[in-house]
Amino acid sequence: MNFFFPQLDQFECEIESLLAGKKKRLDKDKQDRVEELKSKVEKHRYHIRKLETLLRMLDNMSVEVSQVRKLLLNLLSGSVR
Repeated sequence: MNFFFPQLDQFECEIESLLAGKKKRLDKDKQDRVEELKSKVEKHRYHIRKLETLLRMLDNMSVEVSQVRKLLLNLLSGSVR
């Protein structure tokens, strides 16, 4: 999960830098970039929450490691959508 945090920080820093010193409105390109970054931040946070839930489930033994392994292999091979 540590993989997500540096990217999340990078996206948030870029949002802040785009919004810093803004006048009344951002130009179209900057506004589009801010919206794109906000979307990425939300997706990262969603996946972090899901991974944290999965880790708790593993700790509580409510899911088997083999199930998680199978799911991950399917995800990595692109067969789960």
